[in-house]
Amino acid sequence: MKDLKHYKKQGIVLLILCLGLATAIIVYYQSHQAEKAEAKVQYEDVAVSTTTIQQTLTAAGEVQTVKEETLLFNKTKTFKGMCVEAKEHVAAGDPIALYSDGSSLKADHSGVVSAISPPRTGSKGDGTQSVTFLPDDQIAIHLTVPEDEIGRIAIGNTAKVTINAEPGKEFSGVITYVSGSSDDAIKAEDSNTKTDQNSAENSDENKEEDNSDAKAFTENGGESNIEDEAAADNSAYFKAVVNLDNDGSLKIGMSASCTVLLAEKQDVQAVPVNAVTIDGTERYVNIVKADGSVAKTKVETGISDATYVEIISGLKGDETVRVATMRKENTK
Repeated sequence: MKDLKHYKKQGIVLLILCLGLATAIIVYYQSHQAEKAEAKVQYEDVAVSTTTIQQTLTAAGEVQTVKEETLLFNKTKTFKGMCVEAKEHVAAGDPIALYSDGSSLKADHSGVVSAISPPRTGSKGDGTQSVTFLPDDQIAIHLTVPEDEIGRIAIGNTAKVTINAEPGKEFSGVITYVSGSSDDAIKAEDSNTKTDQNSAENSDENKEEDNSDAKAFTENGGESNIEDEAAADNSAYFKAVVNLDNDGSLKIGMSASCTVLLAEKQDVQAVPVNAVTIDGTERYVNIVKADGSVAKTKVETGISDATYVEIISGLKGDETVRVATMRKENTK
């Protein structure tokens, strides 16, 4: 009986020790996680600056012709044969089809033969046989834009265009069309192929952590990368068209990426977006005083991009503000 009581006491003591150890481990883990969380936030002091702020929107698209041409076969000449096939590119002035007298059907511009409906060999055209031709001297980029972003684009906005086949080369264009009805909408699943290709290229660029203050500004004014935001949902995608001149290097069907300039303000007083904190409907910055302390100061903000936000009022321009920055957590 004594041995049984002794073993029970030992069991109770062992249980108490185990619970104490478990509690110590939990407390240590929680404390360690809190220290790590605090260590993720750093601060730096940045002078108020004068800069140019641009709001942009990036979308993927494809090179297409501005206007297709219909080349009719001559009614007075006998058709001999075709010089090209459908989908083939021809230079300006190159023969597309031959007549028996040695003359030929030609296009004034370079481009792609899209479709061919010729007369019978040895016969003349009757006004219905033709070649559908896609000139590539004047081209357009047809963009797919989510419905929640289409309202930000307007006809006349300028755009910078890069072609996937020619990295490093940039073209200038202008928005000439923006769809305004759901008749032009494309469901997200129809554009997933293009957005997946571009999101893979951009995925490494979007891994930096942002705090809630930065997001508050960039969501409503900063750069928006549509390729990354295109999720596999049922949102409607609308069309926008960018027209640009071809220097001869662009081919119909090439994939392109366009950065549309939505708004721009030059030489504005600005601070980093992370310097601004939001309290209800008010915006504040922390001004660094001479003794190193900070003073919470109300400001009115204007246009912003992914980096800076315009300060309309509240600062003189010679202040230094304290900015919260984020660093990657050390997992070792």
